Order: sequence, then C-alpha cells, then structure tokens
Amino acid sequence: MQLYTCAAARALFQAALRYPASYKRVEWWDTREGKLPNPDVQYPQLAKPAAFVCTDRTCSPPMFNPADIQAKADQLLGVTKGVGLIASPAKVVASR
Repeated sequence: MQLYTCAAARALFQAALRYPASYKRVEWWDTREGKLPNPDVQYPQLAKPAAFVCTDRTCSPPMFNPADIQAKADQLLGVTKGVGLIASPAKVVASR
C-alpha cells in the first residue's frame, strides 16, 4: 500500500490539519522512507495508517478514525467545550 495514495491515511492527515490550534506540528510519515526528520517520539510500526496526538509529555494510542482526532487532542491538551485552544504544542502524525 502506498501511504500517500491511501484514502485512510489522507483522511487522518486532513483531520489533523483541521484541528484548530495556533501551533501544531502535523507530520506525514511512511516508515519505508526511513526515520522522521525530527525523531523526538518513537511510533510503533502498524499494518494500517494511524494518527497519534502527542503533547510534550505523552502520546495517544493509535487512532484509525479521523473523527477521533479532535476529541483526543482536546482531552490531552485540556481543552474544555466552548474554550478555544490558544497555544499548546501538539503533534499529530499519520503513520504506517
């Protein structure tokens, strides 16, 4: 499976891009291309595309449903309903 043409990976990546934050790092990583340029987090190799939401202290378990990304990011970043995220480092990685 070519990650860049995979509809599931594209959907995860697009959901990550839509997350409203003044700062976020969104990376698209295909393990066949080698290591991430900034390998500050080790991600598991999985058989299908997944997204991870990471803060400076922790990463979520792999997510396979794009609809789960916003809720998980809100939870990890401590965002409450009705209060926008002003600034907090967040990283969402779609990986294979």
